[in-house]
Amino acid sequence: MKIVLVIALALFTGFSASAAETEEKTSLDRVIEALETPFRLEGGRGISDFEADFFQLSRLSSLDREQKAHGVVMVKFGKEGELPRFRWNYLEPDPQEIVSNGATMWVYVPDNRQVIRSDLSRDLKRAEEDPLLFLTGLGRLTRDFTLSRNEPFLDEEGNFILDLKPRNPSPYIQRLKMVVRKEALAEKATGSPVFPLLSSTVIDPAGNVTTIEFRNVRVNRGIPEDRFTFSVPEGVDVLDSADALNF
Repeated sequence: MKIVLVIALALFTGFSASAAETEEKTSLDRVIEALETPFRLEGGRGISDFEADFFQLSRLSSLDREQKAHGVVMVKFGKEGELPRFRWNYLEPDPQEIVSNGATMWVYVPDNRQVIRSDLSRDLKRAEEDPLLFLTGLGRLTRDFTLSRNEPFLDEEGNFILDLKPRNPSPYIQRLKMVVRKEALAEKATGSPVFPLLSSTVIDPAGNVTTIEFRNVRVNRGIPEDRFTFSVPEGVDVLDSADALNF
């Protein structure tokens, strides 16, 4: 079972003069800082949790077709060195739950009547490379990726596009594109921190492209811990990830 979470991005042309000027004046370092800083939780002013609607578009290279899905994602960050807790609820086209309490991850597809359970402490190396988990490590992207300006650097709305390549070879990610909200670079932030990630696209070594766009993002709502626990439904088989093929 391959669960690839990504963010689709179109390449835009025909910039206005003001957009070109913004691109020229905005440094790469400033965009990276705007993306990473809210997830570092320094001084208690960052993003400690978020909930959003997500829309996923996957282009499968071998089948030459597209798949669409959407649902709700919740992420809660812990202390330095801890894996965040998260929940991805796919609503359409097929219900699916991906839940982690930071130590164990469960993948449940009701139609299969199976749960795949993964021990993240045992599988930490794999977990750090998995696209499912890279989105929970947005505060340390420069540690794991080489970031550069995409060409073009701006989309037609004036948001910034970054191109990322893993520092170490990964079986899951060959290349990443991330779109950073222009509002995250505003000189004066007011109220709650701006969730900086508009969308992200993962291209895997097989040429598959998965895009995820985030909408209606809610930050620092104090998501209860029990949202990141999973109870195995009655009559459902539990498989260990080490025994599950293609996971």
